Amino acid sequence: EKDGFDVGERFIWRMHVCNTWTEYPAGGNYDMTKPNQGYFATFGLSALTSLEVMVCQYYSFTTGWNSISSYITPFDTDVEVMFAPIVDDMIIMRNLTQVYWPGEEINTIGDFDNGNGYALKLTADNMFEVCGPDFVDGELMIGAGWSYIPTLSECSVNAMDLFGGNLDDIVIITDLIGTQVFWPAQGIYTLETLEPGKAYKAKTVNEFTVMFPECDAKATTPAFSQVNTMNTIWGDVNMTPSTEAVAFQAAATVDFIEGDVIGAFGQNGQLYGYMTVNGAGVAQAITLFGDDVTSIDQDGFTEGETVSYKLYR
Repeated sequence: EKDGFDVGERFIWRMHVCNTWTEYPAGGNYDMTKPNQGYFATFGLSALTSLEVMVCQYYSFTTGWNSISSYITPFDTDVEVMFAPIVDDMIIMRNLTQVYWPGEEINTIGDFDNGNGYALKLTADNMFEVCGPDFVDGELMIGAGWSYIPTLSECSVNAMDLFGGNLDDIVIITDLIGTQVFWPAQGIYTLETLEPGKAYKAKTVNEFTVMFPECDAKATTPAFSQVNTMNTIWGDVNMTPSTEAVAFQAAATVDFIEGDVIGAFGQNGQLYGYMTVNGAGVAQAITLFGDDVTSIDQDGFTEGETVSYKLYR
């Protein structure tokens, strides 16, 4: 029976208000001049400079690529500090212009930005949390061009409610890791909700601002597992952040039957995209996944590669 800390086990702090019998999670700030901070060590020495009530957002990451954003202002925004609990399993974390690559000792991200979304690749499943003193403001400015956008809400947000007033400004919004799209020009709206903790990829023609709605009650959300693999009749598709959306317009699907499946194949015969047909004459989009440059084997389309399609009925 466990009766004490294991070596390397993280400290979890809680504060109790006696007169209301209310318990809160708490975050400690450590004296960095001491040899140990936040994790148990035999003969260890550490010191707290402060202990504050905090709110937390929880994640359940899956081996491979995941997306991450947060509606909580972290106590320490340094990504090397934030992700230290899982750094041994981290290959890379990036957005469109910055990267944190522990194995190569590269860190151009520096501080975690709540106004950005990030892609994160891991070698093992991991539980993770972001904790801080408060929730961030729900206002998000989305610049023109491509960007990774966060979900600044602790509850699911209806995509049309959030973006409906800016349809003329939006080219496309997609899962950062996934297959759902919000594509006004094609009338395809499979991305119906933005989920807390996830990030999305957006292309816009004009800058605009959205305000994430407040939830009925401020609360921390339970962790959810992210899906980054599709199991198909042709084998598995591993999802990556590098994607291309291909629209099948309504006229192109008139001869299809609901339940048909379409696969997109590279020149090596490997499957890198997959779509189930929703019905004849229904506009849909298939997501093609690009090659992962952090892996040795080709596991997605390379730039300029010819795409071949197959239909299974």
